[in-house]
Amino acid sequence: MNLLSQLHTTESDVRSIVSAGSDERHAEWYAQILWSPTGRWAWLNTAGWLTELVVLFRTILMPGLAAMIPVFVLAAPLVFTILQGRSISVSEYIKILSDAIKRALPPVMGKPRFAGRGGPLEVGEQFLNIAMSVGVFVASLWSQVSSAIKMRVVVADMRKRAASLRTYAKSVGILASTLGVRLDSSVRLVWDDMDLGAFGQGWNMTDSLEKLLEAGGHLDMLVAVARRGFTCLPAVGDAISVTDLWHPGLEAKRVYNSLQMGSGGGAAEKTKSNHVILTGPNRGGKSTLLKSLGAAVLMHQTLGIVFARRASLPVFGAIQTALRPADTLGSMSLFEAEIDFARGIRDLQHDGPLFLMMDEIFHGTNAHEGTEAATVFLDWLYAQSVSRVFSVISTHYLDLPRRYVDTQRLCMEAYPTNDGLRYTYKLKEGINEYSSVREILKERGLLRDA
Repeated sequence: MNLLSQLHTTESDVRSIVSAGSDERHAEWYAQILWSPTGRWAWLNTAGWLTELVVLFRTILMPGLAAMIPVFVLAAPLVFTILQGRSISVSEYIKILSDAIKRALPPVMGKPRFAGRGGPLEVGEQFLNIAMSVGVFVASLWSQVSSAIKMRVVVADMRKRAASLRTYAKSVGILASTLGVRLDSSVRLVWDDMDLGAFGQGWNMTDSLEKLLEAGGHLDMLVAVARRGFTCLPAVGDAISVTDLWHPGLEAKRVYNSLQMGSGGGAAEKTKSNHVILTGPNRGGKSTLLKSLGAAVLMHQTLGIVFARRASLPVFGAIQTALRPADTLGSMSLFEAEIDFARGIRDLQHDGPLFLMMDEIFHGTNAHEGTEAATVFLDWLYAQSVSRVFSVISTHYLDLPRRYVDTQRLCMEAYPTNDGLRYTYKLKEGINEYSSVREILKERGLLRDA
């Protein structure tokens, strides 16, 4: 079993120790073996040998003692008479046994009614009293034994979880060393060699367990990301530069695209605009490219990874996207929602640079009004300081890329063939004026050939 498999198979057991104190199914049993983790004697929980003695006493010695009491009561009269060197009759044995039981237990049937009368009534009452007392003994014994059996089951579960804890901690340590990851000093990797001692440590130190689980999850994520290929640790720069960017949701059919926005930082690199206007036909890949770039920006600032061969990005003070604006029934149309988003961008206060993406800007109205609204907003946006804003705007309004010639005018490549448009999903310079509307209408059966 490899290290990742060990992490996955033991993680649930480790998490169960974290929640052990709040698990009503087990907390009652744990409290019979372990001290409260917040009590003054909690340090005893870490002594595995002491916990083993407690378990031995509760599950072996106590039931054994309960089983020996009735045996002692039954055998004591015979042993004493033998030691005295005399014989004992059955009636005398019954009387001695009855007297012993009466002293050991309160009368089960209350005050004797036929004592001293002799005859079968007195003997019968004595037998019945003995039988009832024996029944009480048996019930008590069964209660002790069944309780011990249940506790042994709980202890076996504790041992299993403790073994999983040691395995998990060991796997985290080896995996971190293999990957060259430096773990925080608060991550505890060494736990008691005795199962109940390790469980007691976890019972006391849930914070340490949570940090261990967090470290294991982080390492698991790093391995998962590395296995996907073309995943990099991005650099921090003043410009956006990604090489062979791809979307992690498209594992089987990856298409790699590269993009630079702003100064490349080298003499051979030509400075490019911070702003991109993206065109292309429907289903040509515009939205997927935007999502790929958005994921790169977000993961760069959170997890520190990017799904690309190489990447360098700024640390943004604000990240704003309008990939799927929505109307509000009875109060706001889609176009109004888009206007509100644009106004929010204009009024936004941010310390670092802004990263903005809008998919099909102002598409919630007709082309004339959508173009007019987009022009008002983009005139303001492109007038902002070049170091303050990076934007990618996709659109079907071709007047926009023709108007803003100082932006990067990019498109998703598509070209006509005898069988219709061919989509490469590759990013290229220029304006793509091809339309896929009639082709899609035909495919969906809404438009029929003459």
